[in-house]
Amino acid sequence: MDTAADLPPVLHPVWDALAAATSRRTAFTLAGLATVSGDGTPQVRSVILRAWDPARGVLAFATDERSTKVRELRAEPRVALVLWDDEAQVQVRLAG
Repeated sequence: MDTAADLPPVLHPVWDALAAATSRRTAFTLAGLATVSGDGTPQVRSVILRAWDPARGVLAFATDERSTKVRELRAEPRVALVLWDDEAQVQVRLAG
């Protein structure tokens, strides 16, 4: 989808919230990222949304290349991500 106009109307607020989270602190700035450890157990940690490319539907997070999560992602690239806005009672769950 090239623009938010191509989205179903129910997703417009989510698209806007993702854009807002990259320019100021919002409920969607902090997300839970789940990875798989070397022994196959799930690992979840908080990450900060740094960029959002709506044209490609890509979220970006920054982390230290030496971190455990980077090693886990190199070994097993499947992830899950959850964003939660308590005030709006909106949860976004993504997998990739």
